[in-house]
Amino acid sequence: MRIVVIAGERCLIREGSGAGQGIDLDQGLAHESALKEAETDATKRALMSFGNAFGLALYDKQQRQAQATDAQPSLAGLVTTTAHQRWIEGVLAEAIDPSRMAS
Repeated sequence: MRIVVIAGERCLIREGSGAGQGIDLDQGLAHESALKEAETDATKRALMSFGNAFGLALYDKQQRQAQATDAQPSLAGLVTTTAHQRWIEGVLAEAIDPSRMAS
């Protein structure tokens, strides 16, 4: 699992892997369950590498309660120019396919 976070001109990429166990009499359902569990595990591991803001607080009840009372972040400061949008699209394309990285 690859998580891409774009903050201003910075692009942070974190990866995580996971495993899942599927138990069901129906083999198809067992595979589906194992895949979902592995994807969830990988996502959590990737997000945890960002620290409390993205993942570690998922497992801390006190932190979750404190964040629930905090004000929601404002989107007023986001840059939405066409050039910035193209830059974001390029970064995401590289994150999906590293062979497309600019030299």
